Amino acid sequence: VKVRIKDFLKAMFQRMANDHQDKIQDGETSIPDETDRVPAGLPDDGVLNVPVHALVVGHGAYMSIMIKYFFEDLKCPMPRGLDPAHRYSICPNTG
Repeated sequence: VKVRIKDFLKAMFQRMANDHQDKIQDGETSIPDETDRVPAGLPDDGVLNVPVHALVVGHGAYMSIMIKYFFEDLKCPMPRGLDPAHRYSICPNTG
């Protein structure tokens, strides 16, 4: 399962880089200031008309492995404001 997740992420990130390479070369990209971001989860969270890149899994065990991969292997930080003790409880039904 972890290999499938790694392969998916590699392919997705490569496609995203290819899709946006012209913007990077033209210097159009910038990292937005976090104070300017609209909180996620609102009806208009700033991503209307943005192509979606997503990994969809249908079983809690796969979700659990994916979450562990993000935190343990990739060393992704916890979202701000969440208790690290709940890092594996972020997605319901993951065991």
